[in-house]
Amino acid sequence: MKGKIGLEEHFAIEDTLNDSKGFLPDDVWPELRGRLIDIHDRRIAEMDRHGVEMMVLSLNAPSRRCPTRRAQARWRDGRMIFWPSR
Repeated sequence: MKGKIGLEEHFAIEDTLNDSKGFLPDDVWPELRGRLIDIHDRRIAEMDRHGVEMMVLSLNAPSRRCPTRRAQARWRDGRMIFWPSR
């Protein structure tokens, strides 16, 4: 089926990448890291291979709702405005 939409597909930037480390065994980390960090070449190829037309991306980092990390989240929010166009 073509025209599928992936919802809340996670991605990471270098500043947030380690927030995902530790949720899976160490031998899985290289694969997960590669999938999280690449939203252009690899992810688009995977989308094409599986008939996914569009994805709603979600940053893998703590949000402003986490009181202990508000300043860090605001800083990340500001950086994320420009990141996908790189």
